[in-house]
Amino acid sequence: MFLKIEYVGGHVSLHTEINFETEICEHLAANGWLYSEKEAAGFVRGLCLFPEDVLAWVKATQPEAWDA
Repeated sequence: MFLKIEYVGGHVSLHTEINFETEICEHLAANGWLYSEKEAAGFVRGLCLFPEDVLAWVKATQPEAWDA
């Protein structure tokens, strides 16, 4: 993992929210997480998740319960 250095107001800022988010997304994507900024429209804020992803996960990990 690399630190991204950003200059803010003439000062070096290592800790910014966007850098933190980028690092997390890059790490998750490198470890099998499917991530695309274009697909963010499917995110349901009130549930804090992507319903399609949850349904796909339940179907894949609990097929007997899903088919019942």
